[in-house]
Amino acid sequence: PRATLRRRSPPPEPPEPQVSSLLAALPSTALIFKPKPRRTLSPPRRWKLLFNEEGCLDAAGMIMRVQRGGVHPNIKGEVWEFLLGCYDPKSTTEQRNQLRQQRMFCFISLFICILLSSSHLSPFSSHYSFTFHYDA
Repeated sequence: PRATLRRRSPPPEPPEPQVSSLLAALPSTALIFKPKPRRTLSPPRRWKLLFNEEGCLDAAGMIMRVQRGGVHPNIKGEVWEFLLGCYDPKSTTEQRNQLRQQRMFCFISLFICILLSSSHLSPFSSHYSFTFHYDA
């Protein structure tokens, strides 16, 4: 007998997914989500323009720039100090430098106290003396 080749029938089509009537009524373009274009970051030179000659910050201008396009990574730390309330926008550059130096000294003092009170140093803590000089 002679063998005949038969073609297999194609697999059945998967069933059409059920879409709610609300989604079916929407135009096809409504289902496409496009990312919002990113705005340009505020560069460091613009950040410096927000300060007056005394070093006081224009807080409204700062917030507007941050909301519009974000902050450049080079100045992010400095901007966050104002956003978090570490510094008063009306403070001068000299006041901020003094406050920064005081906070650094407090942090290092606290660090040394914790270091001395740790379990492996406590029996010998009377034998050590620490002096700290911070030159800004």
